[in-house]
Amino acid sequence: MKNRLFVLAASVFLLSSAHAQTQQTPIPDFMQAIGRIVGKAGTLNADGSYRINLPRKDVTFTHASGMPIDADLGLATYIAISGTQDNCLAVGDVAMLEGEIDAVIDNLRAGGFEVVALHNHMTTEEPRLFFLHFQVTGKSDAIANTFRKAIGVLGHGTPRPLLGKPGKPKLDTDAISAVFGAKPQVFPSGVLRYANPRKDTAVTINDQKFTPGMGMASWAAFYACECGQTLVMGDTCAFRSDLQQAIDAFRKGGIHITSIHNHTLGGSSEVIFMHYEGEGDALKLAAGIKSCWNVLGAK
Repeated sequence: MKNRLFVLAASVFLLSSAHAQTQQTPIPDFMQAIGRIVGKAGTLNADGSYRINLPRKDVTFTHASGMPIDADLGLATYIAISGTQDNCLAVGDVAMLEGEIDAVIDNLRAGGFEVVALHNHMTTEEPRLFFLHFQVTGKSDAIANTFRKAIGVLGHGTPRPLLGKPGKPKLDTDAISAVFGAKPQVFPSGVLRYANPRKDTAVTINDQKFTPGMGMASWAAFYACECGQTLVMGDTCAFRSDLQQAIDAFRKGGIHITSIHNHTLGGSSEVIFMHYEGEGDALKLAAGIKSCWNVLGAK
């Protein structure tokens, strides 16, 4: 009986010691440095990764029912780190208002981050909140500085102003078609829709062909508004190999990215779709979109 008690006591002591050692695991210096750059200390997870959470508490969000939506319900930006100081993997999410999206994307891309998704997590919140997922591998201090610059936009963005003189502009179909090198589908509403089938790569889903006619394509639709501007909306069919270049081309052309996600699962290649919108001069918008389409499939 005494031997059993001794073994039990020893086991409890060893478990307690192991727990204490786990609790006292020091945070690597480079991870602490990331926290200092970002402006908030993070938490060292049991798996060795380091995570900094930044709840979005500068804005009051309200559910359509009238209930407040507390930031701790998931309305937060975060960055999570693993690896070493010189070879560090970072993934994360940035919670943004509409007027902050463009600048966040621009800052992340300037630092070499891959933008991997842009979507909503809710459907009835006011104001609307959007989430941008990212990933990057590199030196930890460079990653931290880029992330800090990107989140510095939060709270300082402004909605896009509508510019232009009242009066519906005339869409120059011939000039727009010359930019795309194609003829549009013309709707009774006056909308012009241009298609760009993705024919450079064959993709299958469950061993069946995923064809341009099924959605393996990009498109752009133009509409002349009584507000004096032209509105364009569309979707871009990209692969990981050309997604970041497509994002950069859109932003350089003044096109606003509104969503990045997948439309299918289990394809033989990873196909990603990027939705966008733009307002202004039709020819300038067309040139911005065509510059993006030009990088699709480019080697």
